[in-house]
Amino acid sequence: MAMEEIVNCHAKLPTTSQGNALRPDVISVAGAFLDAYLQLMRPAEEEIASVAWGSYWIAARGGRQWNGDPSLEEINCVAGGLGVGSLPDIEQQIFLKLRETVGSRGYTTHHPTPHDFVHIFMAAVGIAEDSEEGKLAMAIVQASWQCNTSFPPSKIAAAAVDMARAAESRKPYAPDLEGMSEYSRWQLRSCKATLAKIYYS
Repeated sequence: MAMEEIVNCHAKLPTTSQGNALRPDVISVAGAFLDAYLQLMRPAEEEIASVAWGSYWIAARGGRQWNGDPSLEEINCVAGGLGVGSLPDIEQQIFLKLRETVGSRGYTTHHPTPHDFVHIFMAAVGIAEDSEEGKLAMAIVQASWQCNTSFPPSKIAAAAVDMARAAESRKPYAPDLEGMSEYSRWQLRSCKATLAKIYYS
């Protein structure tokens, strides 16, 4: 139910935001915050919806996907009347509790995701984001959110870029990708196998 709130917000909000588009990974980042909070804090059932909206607020702002931050009024418009002053309080509560619990692991609005790295790695090997290789790399990264993996975000992104190059143009592992990501092709083997299982299954 909580994730449905996030998905509904993502679907409705762009229509009330004067055309400012949100990247697809906003849902994934929001879901990661929500999942971590629910696992660690076990909030009461009546609190879950507000935590879901707070998680979405964090993801939308922190990733800078908007042309300017989304306004409290815009999110409140589709949040069922949370109250425009509520979201910053919920955001503070989420960060406070996560930091108290996970300590040095940290949760911030700039917590890295594979999307933060994949654009850098595609540029390093000359892949345009609107090319078939670019679209495939992004699709593989997006699919990785469907399953909890133990791989670092940068490794997932590097593996996705290499998989896209191999699938679309049969190109060997790029020295530029290794230099930028600091992963050898051998270090990506298990990650690529996992991503292939997720994406192609």
